[in-house]
Amino acid sequence: MLKAFFKEQDDVLERLQSNPLHAYLEAFATALVEDAYAASTVRSKLLWVAELGWWLQEEPLPAAQLSEHTVDRYLKELRRRGRLRRGQASTLLSFVGYLQGQGIIPRPEPVCDTSPLSELERHYERYLRTERGLTTATVVNYLPVAHRFLVQHFGDGPLRLEQLRGADIAPFVLAQARGQGVKRAQLMVSALRSFLRFLFQEAKIEVDLAACVPSIADWRLSSVPKFLTEEEVQRLLDGCDRAHATGQRDYAVLMLLARLGLRASEVVTLDIDDIDWRA
Repeated sequence: MLKAFFKEQDDVLERLQSNPLHAYLEAFATALVEDAYAASTVRSKLLWVAELGWWLQEEPLPAAQLSEHTVDRYLKELRRRGRLRRGQASTLLSFVGYLQGQGIIPRPEPVCDTSPLSELERHYERYLRTERGLTTATVVNYLPVAHRFLVQHFGDGPLRLEQLRGADIAPFVLAQARGQGVKRAQLMVSALRSFLRFLFQEAKIEVDLAACVPSIADWRLSSVPKFLTEEEVQRLLDGCDRAHATGQRDYAVLMLLARLGLRASEVVTLDIDDIDWRA
């Protein structure tokens, strides 16, 4: 599996084979592929895990002692040096969660939190693992979204799930997607749909609000062209059928845009009185 991501990079493969975490890289790569990560993303995540392995060796700490606390120490060191990259923290915590899910390293002793919020989150985690059969990496990515959604709507108060409405969904998605890349935002909306569907199936809400979660567009070539050549403008003008009123209107609008440089918003607000017929 590793060879597929580091083709013609024998020196990298050789270093990875001597990495303290090498024994787990193959399986983690497989889990990432199953979660539909792009090859370039998988490659970056594997290298981040390998860097963590070299740091463990320098400390020195055995791989068996890897935990969220250990990763937090490492991340603080990266921040101090200004070397922490986007997505690196979530990747390493996901890797720890994967190892815990496989029984390779122990899970931390659970804190006895019996709050309704924690109970619901544990119930959701069991649902993801047992009923949905999702990988640990996916579960680790989904749970924080559910937590943030609940905290935003209910804070420290009671969980009045029956009060959730479709209008509550879009503001949360917009706030969470702000500043995120397209792929990360798409993962977030997938996680939110999953959680809302879970609430509906468990009769926590009366309406399946998953349908209210907006999609994150990822169209190629979706940006507006910056300019048109003279030939392209002329083709647009020639495409107006001026034998009819609609074509005459379209031709006039395009001429205002092309010849006078008016903005579309300015053309829309033009009135008949704005035209100086004597000029």
